[in-house]
Amino acid sequence: VVFHQASESAIKARENELTDFGISFIQTGVLHMLTTSEEPPTPAEVARWLIRERHSTSALLSRMEKQGLIKKVKDVERKNVYRVLMTKKGEELYSKAKKTSLIQDVLACLTPQERNNLRAYSKKIRKSALEKLVVKRKWQPPFA
Repeated sequence: VVFHQASESAIKARENELTDFGISFIQTGVLHMLTTSEEPPTPAEVARWLIRERHSTSALLSRMEKQGLIKKVKDVERKNVYRVLMTKKGEELYSKAKKTSLIQDVLACLTPQERNNLRAYSKKIRKSALEKLVVKRKWQPPFA
């Protein structure tokens, strides 16, 4: 319960901070993925990375496209596949949003070693949980 409360309160604090930019926490996650992907991802890859259902990710991407943050374009090799690209507006908003991060201020209550431990423990918990999800739902994991 405490783990969930810590996570939710940090996310809500970041959401509140992001209202100044007209962008949500989950949208910054999509934009982050687009900046770190080797090639433009498909909507299905975005869904796996966000650990969300495809239909809710599709709706999210449609809203982001209407806002002008991303665009979906047909894959040149596979005509039935779309790729997600960040627009100039998306790049500008993401750049501004990542310059401020209340989460860094929140995590400042931890020592550098505690932050490293938290990151390592969180990755371990995520890996274990995703393994359980894969077994139960035959779901493809988003992370190695």
